[in-house]
Parts: sequence; C-alpha cells; structure tokens
Amino acid sequence: MADKSYNNDSIKSLKGADRVRLRPGVMFGSDNIKGAFHTFKEILGNSLDEARGGYGKEVEVVYHRDGAISVRDYGRGVPMGWNESEGRWNWDLVFNELYAGGKYEDDEVYKFSVGLNGLGAAAVQYVSEYFIVESYQGDKMYRKEFEHGVPLDNELEEMELDTEEYGTFIKWKIDNEVFRNTNFKFKDFLEYCEGQAHINEVNFNLTDEHTGEKVRFEGKGTEHYLREQVGESVIEVLTKKEKSEGYEERNQKYSAECEVCLAVTEETESKQLYFHNTATMTTGHHPQAVTDAVSGFFKALGKKNGVTIMPYDYNDYLSILVSSYSNITSFANQTKDGVDNKFIYDLVKKTVTDLLEESVAKGLECMNVLMENVVNAAIARKKAKELENQERMIRKTTGGKKAKAEKYVDCRSNDPKEKELFILEGDSALGSCKNARDSKFQALLPVRGKTLNCLKAPIEQVIKNQVIKDLITTIGCGVDIGGSEDLFDINKCQFDKIIITTDGDVDGYQIRVLLYTVFYRLMPELLRQGKVYVAETPLFEIVLGGKDGSVFAYSVEEKNKILSDLEKKGKKFKKIHRSKGLGENTPDMLWDTTMNPETRRLVTLDIDVANSYVQKISNMLFGNDINKDRKDYIFKKLSEGGIVDLDIEKELITE
Repeated sequence: MADKSYNNDSIKSLKGADRVRLRPGVMFGSDNIKGAFHTFKEILGNSLDEARGGYGKEVEVVYHRDGAISVRDYGRGVPMGWNESEGRWNWDLVFNELYAGGKYEDDEVYKFSVGLNGLGAAAVQYVSEYFIVESYQGDKMYRKEFEHGVPLDNELEEMELDTEEYGTFIKWKIDNEVFRNTNFKFKDFLEYCEGQAHINEVNFNLTDEHTGEKVRFEGKGTEHYLREQVGESVIEVLTKKEKSEGYEERNQKYSAECEVCLAVTEETESKQLYFHNTATMTTGHHPQAVTDAVSGFFKALGKKNGVTIMPYDYNDYLSILVSSYSNITSFANQTKDGVDNKFIYDLVKKTVTDLLEESVAKGLECMNVLMENVVNAAIARKKAKELENQERMIRKTTGGKKAKAEKYVDCRSNDPKEKELFILEGDSALGSCKNARDSKFQALLPVRGKTLNCLKAPIEQVIKNQVIKDLITTIGCGVDIGGSEDLFDINKCQFDKIIITTDGDVDGYQIRVLLYTVFYRLMPELLRQGKVYVAETPLFEIVLGGKDGSVFAYSVEEKNKILSDLEKKGKKFKKIHRSKGLGENTPDMLWDTTMNPETRRLVTLDIDVANSYVQKISNMLFGNDINKDRKDYIFKKLSEGGIVDLDIEKELITE
C-alpha cells in the first residue's frame, strides 16, 4: 500500500545558501576538516590565477586568533559594482550566486585557471559564520560583509584611499554548524602554500596569530620544490617541458602545457607530486600517465637485463613532480583532485617517456646510476622471493620439530653437551655399531647409498632428498641458506659431536665428501664451531696372534711402517686383513678403533678447509666431465685434501 505522506508536496528544492550549507560534502568533498580546509584552496585559487596572469606576485595568508582565515593578493581586485548586463551587483553575483564569475569568457589571463565553474567564492561564503570581502581598485576600496551565507544589507561600502592599492582581501570563518571539524593546524597552511609558491613562482607571507609565527616562501620553481621535498638524497633532477594543441572529443580546441621534474635519488622515500592549473592531483590521469610511462621504461630495461622490474624496485630511486595546465579542464569533482581529459594523459605520458629516453641517449651518469640501482633491486627482490619460497618449502619438507628419521637410533642421554651422532654408511654398519656403541651418549643415523651432491643441485632438490631431510631433522638446528635467521639456530643442535663414519675405501671416501658438502652448504656454522668430525676407520688389521692380538693400520703408509717395525723387532705376524667395511667388524674392534673416545681417531672438519677444498674435490669426484680420470685423481691427489691423511693404493680402486 502506498505511503500517503509521500505526495506532490513532498518534493522540495534547496534555495540560496542552503544549497551548500545543508550538503557541504557535495561542494567540498566532506563535512569534516578536509572539506573545511578546501574552502581555503578555493579562495587562494582565485589569488593564484591573478598572480599567474601577471597581476601581483605576493600573497598574504593569516590564520586568525578566532579561527578565521584571510587571503590578501595584489591583483586587479574583484569587481564589486553594478553590472548593467546582468542587472545586479557584481558582489552579489560573485559571492552570493553559484555559477557566476569572470572566467567564462575566452580570457587569456584565465586561460589556465584552476577555477572556471564560478562556484568556489559563493560556496565558501555560504558555509561561513562570517565572510568579509575588500576589493582595492586604485584610489578606492569596496567592502562587503556576510553572515551565515546572507549579506548583511544590500549596500556596498565604498572608501577613498590615500594611495593607490590593488588586489583583494577576503576573510572568513567556517561555520561550525556546517562542518564537524574546523580546528586547522598552521602546518597545514604551510605545507600547502609552500608547494603553491614554487609551482606558481609566487611569494607567500603566512602568519599564525595563535603563536605569532611568521613564515615566508619565495617561489623558486618546480625543480627547487622537488629538491626540497626529496632532500639530500637527490643525485640529479631532470626537467622537460612540452606543449600540445588539438581538438578533444567534443571538438573543442584545447591548449595544454606540461612540466616534468624527475629526481634521481639514493634509496629514499619516493615523492610523487602532481598539479594541474595549480590544483593538487591525487587521482585521475596524472598519476596514471606517470605510472604507465615509468613502468614501460623499466619493463624494457628489465627485459634487456633478464629480470622483471616492479614499481617497488624503482620507487625508492625516483621521485617526480608534474605540473600541467590546460584551457579546457574536466575535473573529476568540485574538489579538483583529479583530471579526466585524455589529452592531459597523453601529454604527461609523452613528456615523462621522452625525458627518460632522452636522458639515457645522452649518456647521463645519473641515469646509469638509476638503472643499475633498479636492476640490482629487482635481482635482490627476486632472490628474496626465491629465498622466501625456499624457506616455506624447507619448513614444509623437513616436517618441523616432530619429524624423525626412520632408522635413527637415539641414546639415553638428553643432554646435547655430551651426545654424539655417528652418521653411518648403510644398514650393515648400523647393526654392527648398535652392538659396539655406548648407548648412554652415542646415537646412530645410517645413510643409504651416495648422498645428493649439495654443491650442484638446486636447494629445492637438496631439501627434498631423503638422506638430507633425515640429517636436518635429526641434528635439529635447521639450515642456513643465507636468509631468514629463524631457519637456523645452533643452540638447537642436539649433539656435541657429529661424526661422519664411513668405510675406508673409495666408496666410503666419496660418501664422506658428499656428507661434508651437506654441512658446508646447509649448516656451515657447525663447521665453524668445530662440531663436525670424520672418524678414521682402519684399512688393515694385522693379526699378531697370542696375547699380542691385532694392530690396526689406517693407511698403506701406516701399514708399511708397522710391518717394518715388527721386522726390526724380530716379530712376525700371522696375516693381514683388509677391511671390508664397518659392517664386517666385530663390536670390540669397532669400539676400539672407531667409537671409544679414548682410542678412536677423529679429524675435525672446519670451514677453512671447506672454502679451499670442497668445491675442488666435489667437482673432481662428481662433476659432469665424463672424460675425467677420477680414479687417477684419487690415486694421485687424495692425500692433498687435508680432511684425512690417506693414500689409497692403486689396488684399492681396481674394480
């Protein structure tokens, strides 16, 4: 059923000041402090239009004690008298009527004016508690006052002056009944006026009656302003000006100008400053055109250098200021923070693109620095991303704290300061060492076959290798791949000693080197701290017989010396056994030769050895050169490595 209260009489129209006072957000963007401050921009814009037209280069701004604002320029003074063609007073048209002003004609003075709609002055008057206008026109001053959007009377006050003066003075106080917040800060005026001073090359004198502070800005141009904004990190500022003319979509003839300043900087916070007809742009074609031009330039640079360059790669090394003007301007809204004209986009994009390309063509050193910094940033970002992915994959693959190696044999002790981990060659060695070890503090971890070569494989493949996963989860301190510190913590290492224990033959030696590379690449701090060892295992058992039992030789050289000493003493031996592997040794033999802290031989693996050794040995043993005579290398060079003093005879590698 229809609501009878909604009828023909329900339709109303706002009139006079209510058109703005009841809906301030439509005109000023909001009914809060931002909208209230926009009233200042509207009034100041008229003064700047005069200055840019060549009428006066000084503007005075006062933030009054009662919260009012005043702007005084030295232009031609707004006409206030009777307008015959309109049949109304000009003060009434300009300050008390929307869509009225002197910028509708094709006037060269207002060719690039920020305010062409004839709304601003009247709209500000409407939302003011009080509004005072003084127009200085030679030997006369004309004055008009308003309160709450209404003129006090219909009379125009006229005053004779002793000296000739020109310009306009406007003072207004925002009505708290219209805006929810009008508590301005003096720094807001300073920040805005500093930019306007340089962009328009106009001098500003600002006063804060609350504190007595006085500040003067002398307009020195866009380049100076950008340098001030960026600070000491500026390496060089590049500038370029362009003009364009043509016809826009509605077949209106346009004329436009653009000035671009690019500041090449050291790494610092980027500044992006956009102006059109002096109004500050935060959206629309200006930022879009700059983004498209700059990203296009660096996309080509990245392709040339084999990297993908993103905005955050170059933003820290490039700041930009764009100031443009046009006789036809389609602002996105009355707050004038964006421009929608396609020809503005085209002009800005072309100017930025040409400036970058021309600077490169000239071989400017600052561009070389910029491009190098950006490419390096892209490479660093790529590596960081890869590292992030690696970290995620490492955490997922290694299974966290609860992960356990399938065949790991723990010891009874929980004290990492006394625990030892023996990394064994295969299940056979595991069975023998179980019976030989001291189960109180000696843990065992067998590895099956040859471990993946860590130096050659990508990290993703390394971490997924089951042997390496078992090592990581068992040792407990994580991995160090040069990235996040929380991936590795040596304090979480579960063992005081980590002992690589393999057979004393060629296969055992190769497995030993491969295990060493795991620590070298993934856990180098364990090497620096001296926690990783190689257990020398005997190559020969020399059986003496009787009470003398057996003696063990850990190399051919040592075997020959023992035999020579026996001969000198007139002693004989029964036989010599060549070791067939740890799995073939008796528990007593394993304990005496390999696991007993009192009698075993351990060689510390340290990082200094690694830096000069691992790459060389690994490449020779496991490299891609199939023509390399690796057996000959082992025969001739094995003892030079420094890990274990072994000299394997030719007979040991003939298979």
